[in-house]
Amino acid sequence: MMRRGIIEDKKEDQKHKIEAELSNKMMEVFESIAISRKDYYSEHPDESLGLLMDLIALAKRDNEFHVTEKMYIKKVGSIIGYSAEDIVMMME
Repeated sequence: MMRRGIIEDKKEDQKHKIEAELSNKMMEVFESIAISRKDYYSEHPDESLGLLMDLIALAKRDNEFHVTEKMYIKKVGSIIGYSAEDIVMMME
C-alpha cells in the first residue's frame, strides 16, 4: 500500500512539473509574439487586450497562478503598452 502511494505521488509531481514547463514555454512564445508584433498591438487595442486575457487564462488554468507566470504577463503587458496598474487589475 505504502509503495503505491509513493509511486502515485511521484507521478503527480511529474505531471505538475510538465504542466509548469509547458506553461513557461507558452509564456515565452507569447512574449516573442508581443515583441515581434508590438506595433500591431498598439494599433489594435482589442487584440492586445485579448492577448493579455488569454495569457491570464492560461496561467490560471492549473488553479495555481505562479509568480513566474505573473512576471511574464507583466512583461508582455508592458511591451504592448499597458501600465503595471492595469495589468495587476486584469490579473485579479
